[in-house]
Amino acid sequence: MELSTIKTQLKTEILGRNLVCFKETNSTNSVAKNLAATGAPEGLVVVAEVQTEGRGRAGHKWDSPAGGLWFSVLLRPTFPPGSTPAISLLAGVAVAKALRDRSLNATVKWPNDVMASGKKLCGILCEASIQGDKVEYVVVGMGMDVNNDASKLALEAGAIQPTSVRDLLGKEVDMPQLLAHVLLEMEKLYQRASRGGFAPMIEEWAALSDTIGKAVEITDDSGKVTGTARRITPEGALVVDTGKEEKVVTAGDLRYV
Repeated sequence: MELSTIKTQLKTEILGRNLVCFKETNSTNSVAKNLAATGAPEGLVVVAEVQTEGRGRAGHKWDSPAGGLWFSVLLRPTFPPGSTPAISLLAGVAVAKALRDRSLNATVKWPNDVMASGKKLCGILCEASIQGDKVEYVVVGMGMDVNNDASKLALEAGAIQPTSVRDLLGKEVDMPQLLAHVLLEMEKLYQRASRGGFAPMIEEWAALSDTIGKAVEITDDSGKVTGTARRITPEGALVVDTGKEEKVVTAGDLRYV
């Protein structure tokens, strides 16, 4: 995607107004983090047509061929560090709303996926730099299968079956237009959260949720939690009813059981 083509589609005030585009790079998150460390402003967006070292949560590899939408957004929020997981949910809501405007019944899966027809359309990876009680920056990486052939993606064992926007709609999608739409939805949600907190966004996430009410198993470094997903906390954590107690889970790999 050409920088000039993307810029003609933008309707945001901040997000994407500072824009870096690559034909190919290792990881848009890595580029954005390096630029953040040297003082890049909030709203920087890094886009690549291909990522050679794309990654998801917990070091999972992320296949990023041509035809997908691979980009990272730099934020410098004033929220306390404990609220950073909610930014991942915010990004998921932005993607789902943009896709729903294209007649796709997109839903969100905790903590960082966007789904449609039971398959994965988009993954989100937030990486933050925190100093004491201050968030220096958060880089929000998003990988969306758009015009690529999802059936040819390399998958790790146990990964959710992917699909693409083209597969679901049966036609090619204008990717600069879709990127601009996601950025606009994200900016509106972020500005509202900056003014009044995450509660309205959490309500939107819950309304779009593919997770709440389902039996889940969440695995993290400390072990596994199994139960029914009940609700999301204001900070973006998932409350799981184990049958004996309610446990608050802040991160982990979630699968339905």
